[in-house]
Amino acid sequence: MIKKYFSLKILFLVFSYISFAQNPVPTIEYQALVDFYNATGGDSWRNKWDISSNNLHTTTWYGVILEDEHIVEIDLGNGNRLNGAIPASFSNLKFLRKLHLDSNDLSTTDLNNLSGLESMEDLDLSYCQLTGSIP
Repeated sequence: MIKKYFSLKILFLVFSYISFAQNPVPTIEYQALVDFYNATGGDSWRNKWDISSNNLHTTTWYGVILEDEHIVEIDLGNGNRLNGAIPASFSNLKFLRKLHLDSNDLSTTDLNNLSGLESMEDLDLSYCQLTGSIP
């Protein structure tokens, strides 16, 4: 009887884990963040990310908010020491609604790399030394 109870308990725990486990963010979104990290000198940021694996569903990345396994907010403003350019793959963040990168040096960014951000509602690129118009 105890063996049967133990087996049922293990089965329940396995089923519960599978049912409630979160899925990783889509690879295309994860890769966009990795590209962004590398293109903006992530190793020199004040608040770095662990980009070694697609672990956004289990680990908090500074300034990144998920909703329904998609990246919806990135707030790395106030001088997080980003230096470089927003890469073209950044436009793959189709669910991104909020982007705050203010007070960083993103002067070499091609602003067309923001054109794919279809869900954008709140954008702050102030004091980033950008030139040109936002598409």
